[in-house]
Amino acid sequence: MAISADTAGPISWEERAAPPEPRAARRELLDASLLHRIAGGDQQALAEAFDRASSVVYGMALRMLVDSRDAEEAMMDTFLHIWRKASTFDAALGNPSVWVIMIARCRILDRLRMQTSRRQYEEHMGEDWEASSGAPDAEHLSI
Repeated sequence: MAISADTAGPISWEERAAPPEPRAARRELLDASLLHRIAGGDQQALAEAFDRASSVVYGMALRMLVDSRDAEEAMMDTFLHIWRKASTFDAALGNPSVWVIMIARCRILDRLRMQTSRRQYEEHMGEDWEASSGAPDAEHLSI
């Protein structure tokens, strides 16, 4: 038996096995009513959504993309997508906060793919440039 911090007496096994008390309800990033307002074209609702969720989206993007400019662009792409697609959100199918996080994840992954493609293109072009910058071989010249 362990000693309780509140009392000098031991803690029973029943007290140890009891489920923890629920935490205070966390504030959701977005709620369905806010998305409904955005779907109706309410720019103030979009500004509120941005204020509430942008730091989470940006933090996630920065961790995955590393580059702050790419993270900012992924965040802006996320909110543009929310603006355009808010009417497709169905509260019966899921949580609005999860919906936003999944949109952000997709935008971030798109950016990662672009970074990889860009890097591969630049590496390939560098090889082609180096190969073509030398004097032409006599075998490849046609007269």
